[in-house]
Amino acid sequence: MKTDHDSSARWCSTYPEYFAVTTNSTNKGAIIHVYNTGYLQAQPTVFNVASRPSYVRDFDFLAEKGIPRIVAAVGREVIIFYIGVES
Repeated sequence: MKTDHDSSARWCSTYPEYFAVTTNSTNKGAIIHVYNTGYLQAQPTVFNVASRPSYVRDFDFLAEKGIPRIVAAVGREVIIFYIGVES
């Protein structure tokens, strides 16, 4: 059983300046925080993937070129989303 103190962190293999953290808490919902090591003083980009009582069961970055994407398992769904826009 997950507790409010469980968390997961992943580095992006194709863009190592990005990493993401999630807490596996049903109190806050399915939320993923994405950080950029070039801007550690900045607040992370927060993705609210699903509302309470859902939580992120597992997630990882997709190892592809282009805009980094995250795949997240939330409940019985797999959700894939971009973490930014092409510049």
